[in-house]
Amino acid sequence: MPNLLLFVPCEKAIVDPNGSLSIISVIGKLTLQVPSDAPPLPPNATIPMQWAIVSIWQQSSDWESGRTFEQRAALVSGTGDILVESLAAFKFTKDQLHQVIANLHGMPIGSLGALKVKVWIRDKADPPKEWKEVASFPLTLELQPVPPPTALN
Repeated sequence: MPNLLLFVPCEKAIVDPNGSLSIISVIGKLTLQVPSDAPPLPPNATIPMQWAIVSIWQQSSDWESGRTFEQRAALVSGTGDILVESLAAFKFTKDQLHQVIANLHGMPIGSLGALKVKVWIRDKADPPKEWKEVASFPLTLELQPVPPPTALN
């Protein structure tokens, strides 16, 4: 199976015309400010935030050349629930490195505390092989109560 060289959640991933990758603002902790008198968040609450999960895979043997692999990346709650996920297929052709950028729209905020961004891989054979978890990245989501604004006199 391919080797995972890099795996990170970030605010943005940019690929220039030459194929160079820039990773902007690695996400390890999100602190959301909410009014102190706000009701509890519903479990399916989401904020309109664009973010990405970036992976760089390395071909580890000639056997992998030309084969199709699938990557599954997901944000997982502390109880193991999948909050958001992305699937992508990729193939090693002439290069021994392959980058996968999963651009996600919306950040689930209904599960607070210690979350994980996880990545799995499998050979997309017929039938596909079992998913193999390769890595996880901790992501903490917390709320910061903010007092209501005071009236100006």
